[in-house]
Amino acid sequence: FGANACTGFSYSGQTFTYQNNPQLKVTAYNAATTPVITQNYTSSFAKLSLSDFNVTSPTTDANQFGANGSNLVRLNRVPATTTLTDNTDGSLTFGFGNDLYTYLHETNSQIGPFSNAVNLTFTTITDSDNVQTQSLPYSLQPTGELIRFGRININNAHGSELAALPVSIKTEYFNGFGWSDNTADQCTSLNSISHIRLANPDTSSGSWQAGNTTMNIGLGTSTGTLTNNSPLLNGVATLTFSAPGEDNQGYVDIQSRISANYGWLLGDYDNDGSYDDEALGRASFGLFKGSDNIIFRREVY
Repeated sequence: FGANACTGFSYSGQTFTYQNNPQLKVTAYNAATTPVITQNYTSSFAKLSLSDFNVTSPTTDANQFGANGSNLVRLNRVPATTTLTDNTDGSLTFGFGNDLYTYLHETNSQIGPFSNAVNLTFTTITDSDNVQTQSLPYSLQPTGELIRFGRININNAHGSELAALPVSIKTEYFNGFGWSDNTADQCTSLNSISHIRLANPDTSSGSWQAGNTTMNIGLGTSTGTLTNNSPLLNGVATLTFSAPGEDNQGYVDIQSRISANYGWLLGDYDNDGSYDDEALGRASFGLFKGSDNIIFRREVY
């Protein structure tokens, strides 16, 4: 593999293919005590055809167990058109096409990053003269690539109504123990119209609006500007809301809309075991988080 869907890795749920398509060379030998290549096994004398190669399509990784420790992580393979080349020297080369692979984005796949292993197993190779190959089944295993289990996340933000308020929208991956920022993500591109929506009680009766909509905050307004978004910068885009002005307090809810384009980044935010949830965050104006470092305070008389 190596034609990864992202930069140096692919997400579980994201489709990828080979960097160099695998090949299998089949050589004809005679039945002598010391076998010799049958060089005239070519052209009309070569009785092998593509339909004579039976390949088992993998449904799981060959080695990697999932989160439950007992089942291998699952994958889908969509096979492409194969080829058979006559080398005119008594051998033929079977070539795989640009097969598509996708590791499932599901509960058992939520594990730390791993190098994938896929077996392409030939179960029978028998030509029309009933000549069979030896040492079957035989498996090819393309060089693995890094698989990461990811999600999108939107941070909450609090600040003064007198200043612009930035909100981080980022991709994360499961590191085996928790979630880490996916700074290697250089393939996810977001835009405010298609991939983000906004809502608050003061705008259009609370219904969801496109991410570039000017939102009402008290008697003022705020508009979000998305930057570092196409692609993400080290896995992070920033949605910066303009200041609504003095005494205009309120909030804007922010939700991702990625299911159509980046379904492999959906999370399990409702903890129901299914990775089908959009990320949700809130930008609050005139509401202050306060210090995390205060242990105790009192008035001084």
